Amino acid sequence: MSTNAELAIQERQALIEEIKSKADERYRSKKFETAIEIKDLVIDYGETLAVDNANITIKKGELVTLLGPSGCGKTTTLNAIAGLLTPTSGQILFEGVDVTKATPQDRKIGLVFQNYALYPHLNVYDNIAFPLTNDKVWKTKMMEKSLYAKHQANSLVFAQNGASKEELKEYDNYIFNYFDVYKQVNLNITNLKSNLYKKLNELKAKLDLIPLYKQTEIKRESHVGLKNLKDRRLEKKQYKKELAKLKKLESSEKVEQLKEKYTNLLQETKNKKAQIHSQYKENLLIIKDKYIKQKDFLKNLIKEEKLSIKNSEEFNELKINKQNFKKLYKFTKMQYRNFEKELIAKYSLKLDNLDEKQLEEHKKLLSENISIKKAIEKYVVNVAQRVEITKNLHKKPTKLSGGQQQRVAIARGIVREPKILLMDEPLSNLDAKLRVQTRQWIRGIQKELGITTVFVTHDQEEAMSISDKIVCMSFGKIQQIGSPIELYNKPANEFVAKFLGIPEMTIFTAKVENNEISVNDIHLKSLDNSELTEIRVGIRGEHLHETEEGKFVSKIKSIEYLGKEIFAKVEVENIGVFNIFLRNKLSYEIGEEVRFNIPENKIHLFDVQTKERLEL
Repeated sequence: MSTNAELAIQERQALIEEIKSKADERYRSKKFETAIEIKDLVIDYGETLAVDNANITIKKGELVTLLGPSGCGKTTTLNAIAGLLTPTSGQILFEGVDVTKATPQDRKIGLVFQNYALYPHLNVYDNIAFPLTNDKVWKTKMMEKSLYAKHQANSLVFAQNGASKEELKEYDNYIFNYFDVYKQVNLNITNLKSNLYKKLNELKAKLDLIPLYKQTEIKRESHVGLKNLKDRRLEKKQYKKELAKLKKLESSEKVEQLKEKYTNLLQETKNKKAQIHSQYKENLLIIKDKYIKQKDFLKNLIKEEKLSIKNSEEFNELKINKQNFKKLYKFTKMQYRNFEKELIAKYSLKLDNLDEKQLEEHKKLLSENISIKKAIEKYVVNVAQRVEITKNLHKKPTKLSGGQQQRVAIARGIVREPKILLMDEPLSNLDAKLRVQTRQWIRGIQKELGITTVFVTHDQEEAMSISDKIVCMSFGKIQQIGSPIELYNKPANEFVAKFLGIPEMTIFTAKVENNEISVNDIHLKSLDNSELTEIRVGIRGEHLHETEEGKFVSKIKSIEYLGKEIFAKVEVENIGVFNIFLRNKLSYEIGEEVRFNIPENKIHLFDVQTKERLEL
C-alpha cells in the first residue's frame, strides 16, 4: 500500500474516532434532554393567526394534552409537531434536534387520528403492518438489530474458540462505528442545515404570506365601502317611510320639504357612491403598491441571505459532512466485514467448544437474526396482543365495533415503537361509556410503554383524567400550562377558570373598599394594602355552601337531577346567575328560594381589566 493511501486511511480513522466520540456523548446526554421543545411557534394563515408564539416543553414519557375550544389552534399545533404543516416561524425540537423542516417519516412519530383512517380493503393485520412496510428508518433499525444479534452470536463462538478480550472489544467497536458514525454525520447535517437556513426559511415563509395579507387587506377595504353604501341605503328607506306617512297626515308644504330633502339625499348618495368607489380604487392601488414593494424587499433579502449562506464556513462544513456521509458509511461497513472475516479465518465459527447453556444462548441470539418480513410479523402480533385485538387480525375494519377500530388505530400508531405518539381527539367518535373505558386503557398502555404522548381534545373532563400536563389554549395563544390540579385550583385567568370544571366557575364583579371585598353589602374577603376599587370574584359550584342562614338569597332558574347530585342555576339580585349543587333536600322547584354562603378560602380573584389571576 502506498504512503498516500495509508495516510488517507489514518485520517479517515481519526475522523471516525472523533465522530464516534461525539455520538457517544450524545447518547449519554440523551436522558437529560426534553422529548419535545416548541420555541416561539407561529402559524399564520393571513386572515387568521392560528398559533401565536407558542412555547411548550414536554419531558420524556409525559402525556401532555392540548386543550381548548374549536379553533383555538390545538390541532394546528399537533400537525406542526407531526410535520403535516410547516410553521411560519419558530422551531420544533425532538431531543434537542431541530425537526422543523423534517418530513413526518423522519420524525419517528406515531399518529392516531379522530376518524381512525383505517384502510377498509385491508384486514386488521395489514392495517397495523402498513406503517412498517413503508418506513425505511424502521427497516434500517430492524436490519441493524438483526445484524447485532448475529454479531453477539459470533462473539460468543469467537470467545470460546480462543479470541482475546481485546479482539472482541475491537470487533464490538467496528460494529458500533458502522451503526453510529453515519447517524452522527447525518445529525450534524441536520443541525447545520437548521442553523444555516433558519433565517432564509423565515424570509421565504414571509414571502409566501404576502398574497394572503394582500387579499385580506383588499377584502377589508371592500367591506368598509360596502358598509358605507349599506348605511346610505338604510337612510333612503327611512326617508321613504317618513314621506309615505306625511302624504297621509301632513300638509303639502311639509311633503314638498321632505321631497326636496330626499332629492338632496339621492344626490349626496350618488356623490358618496362615486367618492367611495374612487377612494376604493385609490386604496386598492396603494395596497397593491405596498405589497409589491414588500415582495421586492423580501426577494432582495432572500438573495442576500443565499449569498451569505454560500460564503459562510457552515456551508463548507455542510458540504464536507455530506461528502463524508456515504464515504464513512461504506468505509465503516467494510472495516467491520473485513475484521469479521479475519476472526472467522483465525478462530472459525464452529460450535464444538460451546457447552449446552452457551449453545442455547447462541440459538436464541440467532433466532433474533430475522428478515424484515419476519420482523413485521413479530411486531404486529406483539402489538395486537398488547391492545387485545389478536382474535380480530383477520377481520376487515367494517366488521369491528368503534372501540375495536380505535384499538387498531392505536396499534398502528405504536407498532413502530415511536418515541412520540400524537393523538388528535381519538375518542370523539365513541359513546360516553366507551370513551371512559378507552381513555383509561390509553393511559395504562402509555404508562406501560413510556411513550411521550401529545393528546388533543376539547373535552376538559377527558384532559383532567388522562394528563400529566395540560396546555390550555384559546385564539391561538397558550393561556396556561400545568398539571390538571394546578389549572383547576389556580387558573391563570378567567378563560382557564371557566373552561376547566363542570359546571363552569361563576365569576362576578365586587367592590373593594378599605381593603375589604364585598358585594350587595356582604363581606367576602379582606386584602392587604390594595389600591383596587373593583375586583372579579370566582367561585366553583361545588364550593358554594347551601344553608338556611346563608347571606346570599337566590331564586332557582333551572334544575338538573343528575342521580347522586342536583345541579341548579340560581339568580342573586344585583349579582347574576350562580352554578350550584343543592344538597339539603331530595327535590326543588323552579322559583324556590335558596340561601347559600361563599367560603372565603375557596374564592378566586381576577383583575377587572386584564382578567388575569390575582394573588392577594
